[in-house]
Amino acid sequence: MKKVIWFLLLVTGMQIGILSHYNHLLDRGVKGTDTAAVTLFDGQTDLMALSASKNLVAYVDEQNTLHVKDVTSNQEVYTLSNEGKIDYITWIQDNGLLLGISKGKGSNKKLVVKTAMLSTNNVRTIRTIGPVSSTSTFKQMTFSPFTNDIYILVGNKNISKLYHVGTSGDFKMMNVSSYYVDDILMASTKNELFFEDVKQHIPYLHSRDEKGTHRIEKNAVPLRAINDTLYYGKLDDTGDVTSIYTYEQGTSNKIIDISQPIKPDRLLVKEDGTPIRVEDTKYIDLKTNKETAIAGEGQAIVKNNLLFKSSPSGTTLIDL
Repeated sequence: MKKVIWFLLLVTGMQIGILSHYNHLLDRGVKGTDTAAVTLFDGQTDLMALSASKNLVAYVDEQNTLHVKDVTSNQEVYTLSNEGKIDYITWIQDNGLLLGISKGKGSNKKLVVKTAMLSTNNVRTIRTIGPVSSTSTFKQMTFSPFTNDIYILVGNKNISKLYHVGTSGDFKMMNVSSYYVDDILMASTKNELFFEDVKQHIPYLHSRDEKGTHRIEKNAVPLRAINDTLYYGKLDDTGDVTSIYTYEQGTSNKIIDISQPIKPDRLLVKEDGTPIRVEDTKYIDLKTNKETAIAGEGQAIVKNNLLFKSSPSGTTLIDL
């Protein structure tokens, strides 16, 4: 009964955000060319996530407190502390967050999946995984806001495990790979999982749906899923991206060759599909070669399809 209750709350939270998600899709591309920035706090973080409407940003500060800030007003609207070490955060549209939390140490370490719903101020435990190895953590979480399927990737440098939360609230481990799953993404409107499977240091990109598992490309990494389209990078022998493709309904199409290969962690795909090369002082539109300066000190970081600058004096979100 408890499982059904939390799942209904989770589904409700996702459905509330669907209308705002569609409105945002209609508004894409209206933004001007000037780069805007939001200062989050006076410190460093690499745990950050932007909501579907791009109006709310969640981040974890150096004291392990979760904050949610309204980007439009630059005002804090939610905080959460004392839940354990937060390893991963991702949004449930605009209504709440999925949290990956570590608790305990050594042989007693466990990984806890929770939801934090902003509208009700409720925090619920979905599942506790473990005991796990002392080096295991949450690597990624991804979900479809329309089917409500959730995939959770946990592990360390040597082993990974993938879990699925289905539409009925069931929680089970998935046997999608006999090797090492390193990256996961989901399509928006269907239960299609994209994942990177690493065998002997070679990444293989796959998709998985109700029809089974299909290999998309060898030596390729997923970059972003926009609606039901996967954007992925083809790699050279050194692990740099040399071209970008889209994949949808079993078909791959090249969208651009990259004259100067890029490390995957210095590359992002904007919501309109534009590929961006990121440097510490600027970013470059790879379709037009237009350069835009990034103000402020510190390193420019790409994570969860966000661009931000982080230094001991502060963390700033760059609005693309």
